[in-house]
Amino acid sequence: MLKPRKNKSFSYTPRFSKDVESNSDKKEVPKYGDFSSKWRNNQGLSNHKLKKGLSLPLLLLVLVVILICMYLLDIKAK
Repeated sequence: MLKPRKNKSFSYTPRFSKDVESNSDKKEVPKYGDFSSKWRNNQGLSNHKLKKGLSLPLLLLVLVVILICMYLLDIKAK
C-alpha cells in the first residue's frame, strides 16, 4: 500500500581524503625557511594593527568622562 521512503543520497567527497588526489593544482608544503619567514612577517603586521588606532570602547569611555567633567564644572560655576 505505502512505499517505504528511499534514503537521501549525497555526493559527499571528504576534504582531506588520502585515497583520491583529485586536485592536481594543490600547493605543495612550503619549505621550512619560507614558512618561518612568512610567520615572522605576519606576526609583526598583526602587532601593528592593534597599535594603529584607538578602540571604540576606549573612545566611548573618554567621551563619558569628558561629559561628566563638563557637567561637574557647570554645576560649580552656578
